[in-house]
Amino acid sequence: MTYWIPEEPCMLPSNASHQVGVGGFVINDKNEVLVVQEKHFTPSLSGLWKIPTGFIHESEEIFTGIVREVQEETGIDTEFVEVMAFR
Repeated sequence: MTYWIPEEPCMLPSNASHQVGVGGFVINDKNEVLVVQEKHFTPSLSGLWKIPTGFIHESEEIFTGIVREVQEETGIDTEFVEVMAFR
């Protein structure tokens, strides 16, 4: 739901124009990094390991989305500490 305050025509897009992707860099007390493999992949990506990734839901905070994505992909409950990179 939106409300455009200026008298000019509304410039907000009628639907989403982008998605926010996140990756969770998870490290435990033994300094081990959590990596996963995709269930569905192209043959060229066979054997590739990566950090858990996904997309933020509409109106979801970034830190909540990262914790959710890690839990969905691995079943591991994590705690958000900080944003390491933004691009």
